[in-house]
Amino acid sequence: MTKKYAFYVLLIVAVMLAACGPAATPAPEEPMPEAPTQAPPEATEAPAMEEKASFAFELVAEDDGASPEGAAAVANKLVADPTFVAMGGHAFSGATAAAIPIYEAAGIPMLSPSATNPDLTKSGSAVFNRNAFTDVEQAKAAAEFIFNNLGFTKLAAMHDGGDYGQGLAQLVADNFTAMGGEVVAFEAITPGETDYTAVLSAVAAKSPEVLYFGGYNAEGAVITNQMAQSGLEGVVFFGCDGTFGADFLEKTGANGEGAYATTLVPASSPEKDAFDAAYTERFGVAPGVLSPYSWNAFDAGNALMTAVTQVAVVSADGEPEACASDAFGCAVIEPGQTIKVGYSGPITGDYAAFGQDMSQAMMIAVDAFPPIEGEGTLYIPRGALVTAVRTMSDFQGIAGTITCQENGECNASGPVLYVIQDGVWTPAAR
Repeated sequence: MTKKYAFYVLLIVAVMLAACGPAATPAPEEPMPEAPTQAPPEATEAPAMEEKASFAFELVAEDDGASPEGAAAVANKLVADPTFVAMGGHAFSGATAAAIPIYEAAGIPMLSPSATNPDLTKSGSAVFNRNAFTDVEQAKAAAEFIFNNLGFTKLAAMHDGGDYGQGLAQLVADNFTAMGGEVVAFEAITPGETDYTAVLSAVAAKSPEVLYFGGYNAEGAVITNQMAQSGLEGVVFFGCDGTFGADFLEKTGANGEGAYATTLVPASSPEKDAFDAAYTERFGVAPGVLSPYSWNAFDAGNALMTAVTQVAVVSADGEPEACASDAFGCAVIEPGQTIKVGYSGPITGDYAAFGQDMSQAMMIAVDAFPPIEGEGTLYIPRGALVTAVRTMSDFQGIAGTITCQENGECNASGPVLYVIQDGVWTPAAR
């Protein structure tokens, strides 16, 4: 049940002072009567009224560098804070995998807007959830479009060696082969380099019709810009949700024309338009420019905070029974403290645009979410919160509906295919 609490009550006590005027001077021939002595009336104390507390949400954004080591360090830091209750992340799949066991032990629910590696929901974790579509769905959609819509039968796959990129490229290759296509090359690159002409030349020797890349826009843009000089002129570049966005357009320019990508950019709606305007006004850039996950991150933050309100209890009479019976106990938030919701991703470095975008989108959600109010201390049963997130159903976000399955898969929308036409990402005809 969701509790609604009244807003702050201000108690104003007015003190009234009586002023006495000077007494008249008596006639001298008449004795002055003695004034009776009387104790002043005792002041009556107003009954004490307990002030209602307001417990606001606070976003704690941490930079994990998109690495497993960084993610583990962030997770250990956050779970040590008793007012930290939920994680809107992590952003990257490899980092997420390293952090899950730490949150699992502490009873901290996760809802990642962007970690799409299929294995993340196969580990049996009770705390990991995501509202991004999975790489299984993304890979199938990409392979079907390449084979059925574009009519290509020879595909080269490249990846950045990471959990996300390599896993996605392998899934596309598997799907493409199952449809009757031929995978002529499957190559890895080293992230962060500026020259991939050697590996591209090796791929060109296999005469592919399309080059699929699993990874992110930094490397995807370098590959796209070097394809023609490496013997791949006329070969179509097909990216993923990691390469979609204005950053890819900016880095590739004319070389990006005709490139494809999958994404989860939602259709226009009054709610999406309002968020877009707020994001643009606050940060000076439109959502979706730095990464395609702006809307998912906003939804993840709101969904987590909604779950908190469903299980939270404000009590002036000590710890409620729900805390004693909860496997992880309660987060105890005293008046004056905030309810901390986390986000973690790469905020600096090569992939900073991704992390900055999602943290900014989540910041808008957290800042706008109403506080929990009531008299006393706020208690949040941690195990109950884990269950509330995992059993979330029909949560209407701006990116789509969030309904979590038993394994933590919560996306009900799926990927959308885009192609660059005249320098603009445009929905691809299917």
